Amino acid sequence: MSEILKRPRGFKEGFTLIESIVAVLLITFGCFAAATMQMAVLKIKVMSDNLTVATFLAESELEKLKTLSMNELSSLNAYESRNLDKLGLPCLGQGCSGQGFNRKVTFFAGNPTAFSCHVEVVVSWRDVGGPHEILREAIMTASTYS
Repeated sequence: MSEILKRPRGFKEGFTLIESIVAVLLITFGCFAAATMQMAVLKIKVMSDNLTVATFLAESELEKLKTLSMNELSSLNAYESRNLDKLGLPCLGQGCSGQGFNRKVTFFAGNPTAFSCHVEVVVSWRDVGGPHEILREAIMTASTYS
């Protein structure tokens, strides 16, 4: 064999202890970073899902109120629904305690000559990011029903 291809004296195949420790540390750091990223993505997904449900609950309540006549609408008082599930139904059972959505509907007197009513729907909930709420509102007029 030529001199270039010969191994130096004392050379053994394999990795040194330092190389192995550095490799293990790099792999550990990479796994930790990936796990942290996955946890952040999961948290954002849960928050996004809850925001979608809350928006659905508020919008569906406004749509339900649009089916009422102006006389029926003006006779309503503010009301609140507590601990609702993702479909807007009362959440029952062990897995629901304090984890549901709360929906509050408030009516404000509008212009009596225009036969209008200001309706405000607030949906609140608590998740891994803390307490949240969204507001949806509409001004219902007699023309809404024609």
